[in-house]
Amino acid sequence: SATALKLYICAASLYGLVQLVWVHRVFENWASVGLSGTAQFMTSAMLNTHAAVQLTLIVLLVAGISLLVDMARSITAPSMQGA
Repeated sequence: SATALKLYICAASLYGLVQLVWVHRVFENWASVGLSGTAQFMTSAMLNTHAAVQLTLIVLLVAGISLLVDMARSITAPSMQGA
């Protein structure tokens, strides 16, 4: 099914991201800037990384949003059928 494919894509993207990035270092650096600097940190981290990491993040984001849309549809669909 399409939902399963999206889930597999998310899992593969997460695996790829862990292989490409030192995730614990990202969280260490993020903790050092605090909540007030989160937006600037995320923007800087995204723009100053390799193209493979950027592509992996984009794929993960698109597949994740698509999964959330599927979840929202499946949650709201039963209530709309009874109306």
